[in-house]
Amino acid sequence: MTLTKNETSNPSTTTTTTNTTNNNDAPRPEQDKLRRMLTDFDDGMLVSMSPEVGLRARPMRIIARDQEAPDDLWFISELDSAKVHELAREPRVAVVLGDHNRFVSISGRAQVIVDRDKLDAIGTGDWKLWVPEGTERGDLALIQVVPEHAEYWDHSSFKTVRLAFEVARARANDDHLRLPDNPQWHGAVSMS
Repeated sequence: MTLTKNETSNPSTTTTTTNTTNNNDAPRPEQDKLRRMLTDFDDGMLVSMSPEVGLRARPMRIIARDQEAPDDLWFISELDSAKVHELAREPRVAVVLGDHNRFVSISGRAQVIVDRDKLDAIGTGDWKLWVPEGTERGDLALIQVVPEHAEYWDHSSFKTVRLAFEVARARANDDHLRLPDNPQWHGAVSMS
């Protein structure tokens, strides 16, 4: 496993699902699009299950990407944090990423990894702003999220005129907004 630090800073009526379990197949457009979008996000909301309050989300910095498993997301946490205890009870999580026009929702499983060598392999990064002592601290853990399903929406390439036309058409016909099925705008990818 080769880790690298993170260095990057209902519109569709149908859903296209791509299964990525066969590694011999060339990636499909939805998978390619999802992977490109994932590299554009530095932060996301990690959603876990708390026994006290149910679903609980907190902002997390994506600290690394695994070159051998490019869909996996890596976070760092204190070993004795609420999120680590929640993940020990229930490893199923969601990660939600978004900006003004682009959104990704990931469902998967998290595992807590206590491995100083892996922490050292990440090197320096923004995570050290929160943990200035670095790996010398001794109470840090990695959280690896392995996606099982992901869905994305990318409205950044919509032409304003086209979107305005589709909105006007839907209103005039007392209909819902229908946009063409296009993997550049929306897609779902099954990863398990």
